[in-house]
Amino acid sequence: MARRALILMCWLCASATALAQNWPSFRGPAASGVADGTPTAVKWNAATGENVLWKTPVPGVAVSSPIVWGERVYVSTAVSSDASAGIRTGLYGDVEPAKDVSKHTWKLVALDARSGKVVWERVAHEGIPKTKRHPKSSQASATPVTDGRRVIVSFGSEGLYADGWARRGPTGTIGTNRPDGYEVAELVALASPPGSDGGKPGGDALTTLLEARGVQATSFDDWRRIEEAEVANARRGSPREKFVRVDEWLGTLRRQ
Repeated sequence: MARRALILMCWLCASATALAQNWPSFRGPAASGVADGTPTAVKWNAATGENVLWKTPVPGVAVSSPIVWGERVYVSTAVSSDASAGIRTGLYGDVEPAKDVSKHTWKLVALDARSGKVVWERVAHEGIPKTKRHPKSSQASATPVTDGRRVIVSFGSEGLYADGWARRGPTGTIGTNRPDGYEVAELVALASPPGSDGGKPGGDALTTLLEARGVQATSFDDWRRIEEAEVANARRGSPREKFVRVDEWLGTLRRQ
């Protein structure tokens, strides 16, 4: 049975109190399966909507569980390009692997816990599955995990995917060229609520904190002076002589 809708029951979202309960991995905190202090529904009905806050279609096939952190619900899924692909249910003796070897798209999806609206979705990988799946299973079987800053999910033979680092290939968090810089900025914007500044106090607050702790901050103009000193100290035939110790470039600033 393909996952056509994610149904989040009232035990997760019926009240603001419930929303405060994080469920960061399979079976929740410490894998206990217990949501402390949160009322739990003992019955629900997806067809009638009894004790169901919302339903949101999520394409693909997955047997992983959703996780919750704050006001976000995260789910993984594997979307086959074969529209007829699904999970075989019921009792049968044939357990041959599923024959779906079409191109798949592995995704991580974030939804708003109050409304069920899709906030963002990330493509972790695209390609032909490296291994076949059990007819009652899926290519997205492992439940994601989160620490509130990063969301990590294993897609088996397709690899481990992490969302939360502003990373583009090998360049890391800080882009090394203009395209990388734009890519990082777009990732940060996608991960932040509309109109949000991320709740950060800003650069002025950081400067004040550093001054209070007696830490010398290096400004952009300071870096330009360091660069000029490196160029001035260059040996013949070399464009510059790089400082390799902190005390060298701090000494340059003090002399100026």
